[in-house]
Amino acid sequence: QVLAAAADEVSAAIAELFGAHGQEFQALSAQASAFHDRFVRALSAAAGWYVDAEAANAALVDTAATGASELGSGGRTALILGST
Repeated sequence: QVLAAAADEVSAAIAELFGAHGQEFQALSAQASAFHDRFVRALSAAAGWYVDAEAANAALVDTAATGASELGSGGRTALILGST
C-alpha cells in the first residue's frame, strides 16, 4: 500500500526541510530589501552632494572667469593654464 504524500516520515522530513529553506529565504530577502533601501538613500544623498559641489565649483569658475575677462586675454590664459 502507498501512503499519501506527507503521511510518511520521508515526506514529513522533506516538507520540514523545504519549510526551513523557505523561512531562510524570507529572512534573507528581508535583509536584502533593507540593504537596498539603505543603499538607495545613500546614493540619493551622494547625488545631492555632487550637485551641490558642481554648483559651487561652477560659481567659483564663473567668478574667476569674470575677473579674468577684466584682465584681457592674458588673464584668461592664466585662468586656464595657471601661472606659467
